[in-house]
Amino acid sequence: MKKHLSLGSLLFFALIILSCQKEEVPDDPLLGQWQNVSTQDDKGNTIVWEEIKSTLVALIPEYSCMDFTCSVNKNTVTVSYTGPNQNANSCNTPSLSIYTWSAEGSNYTFIQGTNVVKYTISFSNNDNRMTWTDQTNNSVTVWDRIVTESTTE
Repeated sequence: MKKHLSLGSLLFFALIILSCQKEEVPDDPLLGQWQNVSTQDDKGNTIVWEEIKSTLVALIPEYSCMDFTCSVNKNTVTVSYTGPNQNANSCNTPSLSIYTWSAEGSNYTFIQGTNVVKYTISFSNNDNRMTWTDQTNNSVTVWDRIVTESTTE
């Protein structure tokens, strides 16, 4: 009986130790906070985010709330776009697109329900700039990492 109890206790403690180990976060340069630099429209014209935002804010200062960001953690990619509301001279409510993701080399798959988007993603500038190339239509979106400065006292 003691032999079974000891073996059972050993297995129980082994299960506890294994279940308490932290899950490894994938070491992927995609992780982090990103600001849109540019996007191609459906005709292949490049739209530079800061240029269009500056132009619109110069005309209507209330458009300063416009934003186009991407946040990536180990489970999801969240793209947030806040565009101008032309009827109210303000910004619309942010539009969110949330995807799960996986990577195989430079090929990334974003999944949102039945919507599957495949990108080839390349990184430059010490992994602080990423370029998404949509494998369906070859459109390109460029993002810069949002770097927060930590202050020490």
